[in-house]
Amino acid sequence: MDTILVVDDESNYLTVMETLLGEAGYEVLTAPSAIEALKISASADLDLVLTDMKMPKMTGIELLDKLQHLQPDLPVIIMTAFGTVEKAVS
Repeated sequence: MDTILVVDDESNYLTVMETLLGEAGYEVLTAPSAIEALKISASADLDLVLTDMKMPKMTGIELLDKLQHLQPDLPVIIMTAFGTVEKAVS
């Protein structure tokens, strides 16, 4: 079973994603912050990280950068409600 880590500072979003992805057959882990996501990624065998871009203390982009150094082959998808073309391209 593939394991997906969902990272978002909004608890309702974590609950919805956990339910939807769980019903689709994935094992789902959740983290309310990028800092917590880094802790989880150190001890869990992850297949994918879905993260919000805009979070306090550490953004999704910063999380992506740290994860790429720790686990270069781990796919990361960054989501946001505040997207711009420039951010999507970067």
